Amino acid sequence: MRTQHTTLVIAIAAALLSSGSLSAQVKDANSGISPSGPSRGGSISELPGVLCSESSGTGCPGAIADNPNPGLVSQFTVSNCGGVIQDLKLGLDITHSWVGDLKITLVSPDDTEVIVYDPPGIGCSGNNIFAVADDAAGSPLNDQCAGGTPTIAGVYYPLNPLAAVNGEQGDGIWGLVVQDLAGGDTGTLNDWSLQMDCSEPEPRAEFEVNKVFTDDNPQDVEVTLSCFTGLPLVQSQTISQSQNVTFVVQSFADGALDCDVTEEPVAGYSASYSAGQPGSDDADGCHFDNLAWSTTTSCTITNEPQPVEIYVTKDWVIDGTGGDQLDPYYTLDLLCIDGEIIGVENTEDPWGLPYKRLYEGSENGTNDVTYTALVIPHWQYGAYCSVYELGYDDSVEVDAHECESFNV
Repeated sequence: MRTQHTTLVIAIAAALLSSGSLSAQVKDANSGISPSGPSRGGSISELPGVLCSESSGTGCPGAIADNPNPGLVSQFTVSNCGGVIQDLKLGLDITHSWVGDLKITLVSPDDTEVIVYDPPGIGCSGNNIFAVADDAAGSPLNDQCAGGTPTIAGVYYPLNPLAAVNGEQGDGIWGLVVQDLAGGDTGTLNDWSLQMDCSEPEPRAEFEVNKVFTDDNPQDVEVTLSCFTGLPLVQSQTISQSQNVTFVVQSFADGALDCDVTEEPVAGYSASYSAGQPGSDDADGCHFDNLAWSTTTSCTITNEPQPVEIYVTKDWVIDGTGGDQLDPYYTLDLLCIDGEIIGVENTEDPWGLPYKRLYEGSENGTNDVTYTALVIPHWQYGAYCSVYELGYDDSVEVDAHECESFNV
């Protein structure tokens, strides 16, 4: 019963008894009325299909507590479908007073939720459900409330069509969630069942390809699915940062599909591949072998920018080591705008720009010395870099234009 302001409600049943009088039920929200009468009866004698109780299920039987959240969750595993669902019927055996308090939801192995029973208002005040939810039935399950017990008995169509799961794999863990949405009554989910009409899985496989640029480069890249069986044999699509595309292959022998996912090389980037199950990956792509019908798998391609090597050579025009010669002490700094200098450790110049100190100290001035730095250019602007030497003014060559604002 659904009320927020009263604790005592008189509900008059809609059905006439054999004596011609109306049945009445007094429902105290604090009394916890127990269900009465048989749980079975009506036009069906047993639940159709596979029973939860015979399939090592949980919560069958299971207690339906008074006004709980999230309610009783019962599950069992179906393994006899062997394909995709074409039609589904749901059997319910519930002992519960005032069944109008209940909300019943079916959950498929693909997590598709179908609310099959959820009457409006205070709902039916009768006791117990022994019924079948079938899309092809002639009357709605939500509107049933007979004067006998069980108050809902027979075959009816659910509040929402069970056809929502058609085309999904039938095998897997199914769940039934039974919630009591009002106070004053409790009960038991005695059992429930599923009857499926299944067909062979469609001879198709899907490959979802995901793209990741670690530097958020929005560049479009062509990815290709190449198969040795199935149709079409080769497919190509364009993909960019944080997007995904799906390839579909049809018409192949079950368990005999071999495919590779690769991308067109991206200049300045290395590619790494990560294949979803069932699959394998290496530096060349995602590889999928011996795939069965109705297989869905994935491949994530990650592009990481590769650093550019910058070589800086210190050339002593005169010998800097003689007694009366120049002091060879100097420093070399590399400053880059837009690009990232690998190895910088929170070092900033007076303008707040990161730089890398290539060398600091004394060096033998009789030979050329080469220093190496690694820079990752920005995907759009590249990197504008400069090399600065700090030392005695008269020790530094005036013409240093090749070391200023060169583009990487």
